Amino acid sequence: MKKQTFPLPLPALILGFLVTLAPAVAAAAAGDGKTGDAARAPSARERLQADLAELKLTPEQRERLTPVLRAELEQLAALRGDQSLAGRERLRRLQAVQAETVPKVKAILTPEQFATWERQRAAARAQWQERARDRRR
Repeated sequence: MKKQTFPLPLPALILGFLVTLAPAVAAAAAGDGKTGDAARAPSARERLQADLAELKLTPEQRERLTPVLRAELEQLAALRGDQSLAGRERLRRLQAVQAETVPKVKAILTPEQFATWERQRAAARAQWQERARDRRR
């Protein structure tokens, strides 16, 4: 039986971007400087550091935000590696993980920081979509 393929909707592209950066983000959050992909990691790490600097987090916020983002990245990476899930089920679960993270982050950040964080995510999503389009050509 021929396997059907479906075009990826926007949330799938967003989550794919997050999962792609998971090793670099986790390493940068941990501060160990090591990542899974040496070719892309420095720019991802630098982007993360710049994004965090732009948020102007207090030490308390950084302490509270790091485990939230790390947990999200670990869940996304686990879902990415779970080959038993069909595409739509994986997408549904990825969206659920992301949906769980947003209110946690919102509770930690000020309204201005949260707006900045959402802009950063939108910009990262746009970059990822652009690269995905370029790869398909």
